[in-house]
Amino acid sequence: MESRTSKPDSLLKDEVVQVYNEDDTIRFSRKRLSLAYKLIPQFRDEIVESPDVAYSGRPNPSITKNTEEKDFLSFGCEVCQDDYMLMYTYFLKQRNLGKQAERNRKNFINIYRLINSIYGELQQGGTYFGHQYSRIYGYAEYSVYLRIHYGKDYEKSYSVSPQKAFFIGSLKQLINEDEKYNMEVVQNEKQSRKGSLLKKVNELNSLITDHFYLEEAQKFNYSKY
Repeated sequence: MESRTSKPDSLLKDEVVQVYNEDDTIRFSRKRLSLAYKLIPQFRDEIVESPDVAYSGRPNPSITKNTEEKDFLSFGCEVCQDDYMLMYTYFLKQRNLGKQAERNRKNFINIYRLINSIYGELQQGGTYFGHQYSRIYGYAEYSVYLRIHYGKDYEKSYSVSPQKAFFIGSLKQLINEDEKYNMEVVQNEKQSRKGSLLKKVNELNSLITDHFYLEEAQKFNYSKY
């Protein structure tokens, strides 16, 4: 990742804003993005694969004898995987256009970040949750893509409330069990910790407004944590 800090427009001649959020601006050089588009077919394919499937199917560096290209395709480390996910986000975002996509994108990012934050706090931190912070952009963008193309398949004639209550209840149960059995947290901190976690769960509850959001939230929750 080449920059996470803001720069004057005059310094962006050879850069492109990769992902922008209220608290996060990420940039890659145009050259690097061009190389990614050239070498990684998953960024060009008509049928879009999920971020994890796309990453696992990425080209092997041995496909080229060019040293620069070979080095570029070495996405084996954790930070390298973060970069891959962010480039995946950039290219898929070019397909997910319009105000509705923007609203969905913001919602999915917030949903996934809350889930990541809840588990991160329960586990008292760790590098996994930091890497997930960057990768969430890719997971959210893929969810936006699915909603645009397949959202009608998830429309139901009945309320999402009962299923959502079960999902939210399972998270609250985890928090209650943590308060009861986690001996690594001192007693006088447990109540404030529980309050912080329940606040995040309540925020999550307010963001899940239909069956599609619920199914994507459950899928992210159970596959990543």
